[in-house]
Amino acid sequence: MEHADMKIQQVVVMYLPDHEISRPPAPPVVSPCKGIMSCFSFMFLGVPRHYARRSFSCWCTACSRVRGRGHGSKSCGPNLMVEGCTRTKQTFWTEDEFTVTASAGIRNRDVRVAEIVVRELAKAKPDKWGCVQARELWSPQEERQVRPGHFWLLKFGKVPGSNSCVEKKFELGTRKYEEYKGVRFGNGDCALVVDVWLHRVDEDASGLTFEEWDPSADTDASEAPVAMIVNSSELRAAGFDLREVLPLQLEAAARGARRTRGAALKEIHGMGTRRYVLSVDNDNEFRSRCE
Repeated sequence: MEHADMKIQQVVVMYLPDHEISRPPAPPVVSPCKGIMSCFSFMFLGVPRHYARRSFSCWCTACSRVRGRGHGSKSCGPNLMVEGCTRTKQTFWTEDEFTVTASAGIRNRDVRVAEIVVRELAKAKPDKWGCVQARELWSPQEERQVRPGHFWLLKFGKVPGSNSCVEKKFELGTRKYEEYKGVRFGNGDCALVVDVWLHRVDEDASGLTFEEWDPSADTDASEAPVAMIVNSSELRAAGFDLREVLPLQLEAAARGARRTRGAALKEIHGMGTRRYVLSVDNDNEFRSRCE
């Protein structure tokens, strides 16, 4: 930055009467901006409809470099913490989103989602990763990880006797629905087989680290069993990559002198479930699709 060392010598403040200030009305189909009367700083995050608000403004070097979640800030649930902020009383950014409420907006949303489903369904294959929009909380512990555009990750399974993850396609009449294995399906929807569900780990406040769900550890006999199928209408992404994170003991063994199995060394008894990390860019993109 060629002007990084230069200083401002003079500030000129200009005032205009109210009648000379043109304020275009907010679109009637867009929800009000939360915190507009109580916050002094707002920032768009580069994700459609998503923004962040902050109680006070700060223009220190660390705050000036913030461009969004994972870009100059550290995630902590719905909040964005700015490490290195020089304010005596540091404030954090809080993420929120605009919503569309008019019927025209809803129709446009349905068209956008339908296009996403068709595109991503073609990528849904056995043993590939998938992302589905979350309509509810998996458990009370998941609440600390919830922020706009909440989603779940999964690995697609395989239908016996085929190379597809599509177990059934529903051909129903208009506005007709069918319940299949505890999941509701409409006309044109597909039942996708789930091999593994992934959960966000509690210790990662950014919500980017996932681990395989262990049904034997979390099963509640009083509740209905978790469905290992998902409605294709909730599909938001498929065929993307996750970076596997090896436990320290397993990583040390893989790099040690006893590497007779090379890359085949994947499990050690008692090392726990596998963990995976989703990239910040994919996290932002997936959330933008979960309207």
